[in-house]
Parts: sequence; C-alpha cells; structure tokens
Amino acid sequence: MARFLPILAPLPLALLLWLAPAQAQEEILSFVSDVTVETDGDLLVTETIRVRAAGIDIKRGFYRVFPVTFRPGDRTRRNSFDLASATRAGRPENYRLEWGGTFVRVWLGRQDVFLERGEHTYVLTYRTDRQLRFFDDHDEVYWNATGTEWAFPIRAATAIIRLPPGAQATDAKAFTGGFGSTAQEAAISFSPDSNVVTFMMTTRLGVREGM
Repeated sequence: MARFLPILAPLPLALLLWLAPAQAQEEILSFVSDVTVETDGDLLVTETIRVRAAGIDIKRGFYRVFPVTFRPGDRTRRNSFDLASATRAGRPENYRLEWGGTFVRVWLGRQDVFLERGEHTYVLTYRTDRQLRFFDDHDEVYWNATGTEWAFPIRAATAIIRLPPGAQATDAKAFTGGFGSTAQEAAISFSPDSNVVTFMMTTRLGVREGM
C-alpha cells in the first residue's frame, strides 16, 4: 500500500456624498482545486474559480499562471501542462496559452467581448505530471493549489487531493501566504479511509498570496 504526505483622513460630508456609490472590489470569491492523483502519477485537476468583475482589471476575462518548472536538488526540471477545457457559466470559454521560460499563462476571454459586472464562474480542467516526490519511507504530493500570481485577493480557497485506489495519506501540511511563507492558516481533514484530504483556508488571501 502506497503512503502519501499531501502537502485614510476624514472628508467633508459633501465629498462623502459624492463618493457614496463606491466601485465594488474585484476579487476571487472562491477558488477550489480538485486534484485526482492517477495511478501513473499524473494529476488531473479541475479548478472552479468564482470571481467578481467590476470592469477595472477583469474586463474581458483574466489570466491564470501555472509554474511548469521545479528543482529537485540542484537541477531544474519541467512539468507538462495540458489544458483539456475552459468554461464560464457552464459554456465553453475562449482561451489562449502563452508559454514562458518557467510558466504557462492561460488567458481567458475574448478581446471583443466585455463581461457584465458581477459574479462569474470559470472551470478549468487540465493534466500535469511530475508533481510527486519519492522517498524511502513515503511518497509525497506537493501541489501549488492556487498559485501566488493573482492581482486580486482570494476570499476563500479549498484544495481536495484524491489519492489512487489503495493509497492512504499518513500526514498533510498546508502553507499559506506569499511566496516562501511558512504560515499554515488552513484546516485539514481526512476522509474515513484517508484516501481523500481536504484543505480549507481559515483566512482570506491577499494579492499575490496563495495556498
């Protein structure tokens, strides 16, 4: 049986009246990363991202940045990234991929289509590999659930890791905050058979923070 370790100054009243209809803040209302670890070691990931658009930065859509390199020891290696689908409100969404040296950026939306202000739900499904680490006494799923390249705060974030049949999680940790942070502001729960581990943020994330 395989064992896994998932890891302001006061303003005059007249001016306040002019400012009353303040613009709504753009933010990610919820981010859910649902990850299935397949028997060949690949990860099949479904991300459900609910955003509030106010026509500021989220006008036609937004982009998601995925790292595609990692360093086991002193070597840099690459992960694969294969986007299977992208939807908004349950319908196919236009997208394009921009590959960089260490990342791939997924642009969502169309140049000629402006989003209505309000809430929008996007679902991305993709496959990636080489996200597992192997040790003498256990194997490890090391997953960057939300990424830290967001220009918006994230109000709520959840990650679900589903292990292959017969595998059990023996321990789990979640690191939260900016890049390199060791804060652990997330609640972790295990399914009865320890085959599924759920991580839930216990606080909101700021700009360029993640889990």
